[in-house]
Amino acid sequence: PYADKSLTYAYDAAGRLSQLTTGSGKVIAYGYTQQRISRITVQGQVLLDAIQYSPVGVPKAWTWGNG
Repeated sequence: PYADKSLTYAYDAAGRLSQLTTGSGKVIAYGYTQQRISRITVQGQVLLDAIQYSPVGVPKAWTWGNG
């Protein structure tokens, strides 16, 4: 009756988190530009894209996948 709450992590050659898979099989993937996350997809659909950062590294702007 309990959902599988496990998570599986995958990393790219640079050691950055590239993919997270939930116990139910949902895949969340991360794309990088200049060592910072620039895109997040869920099940192959873009959630956030063109993520921009402030000089101190805080996300300041992005484009939602639905426009």
